[in-house]
Amino acid sequence: MQYFDEFGHRHDLNDIVGDLIVVNVWATWCVPCVTELPSLGKLRSAVAQDGIEVFALSVDRGGVPKTRHFFEQHGRPDLNYGFDPRGVFLDQLGNAVLPTTLVLQRDGQVLAVSERALDWSAPEVVAWLRRLKTPES
Repeated sequence: MQYFDEFGHRHDLNDIVGDLIVVNVWATWCVPCVTELPSLGKLRSAVAQDGIEVFALSVDRGGVPKTRHFFEQHGRPDLNYGFDPRGVFLDQLGNAVLPTTLVLQRDGQVLAVSERALDWSAPEVVAWLRRLKTPES
């Protein structure tokens, strides 16, 4: 699944480094999406040393300028992010619900999907992600 960076370069989700990757699909006009963004930034800070990466993918049709303006107005959480202004990523998922968050293994296998806003920085969510990363034998 592909996305663009803020310079217009195309990337693949496989380019994101992490043993576990949390990909949040959001838009600036989606109130629940905007509400959960700060908790995703806090999550990234909490799990960075665990090999878990958190990535925000904007599906705003205005692309980089729209999202950049939003971040200038509201502050940018500590997140890596990319852009999919045509919504191809959601189309590939067969899902148009926002926010959608996927938890992926390094090989791209989907371990979990959330189709609602969550407090991603909640201790129980952080603990759950750590357990997903290192399942019990």
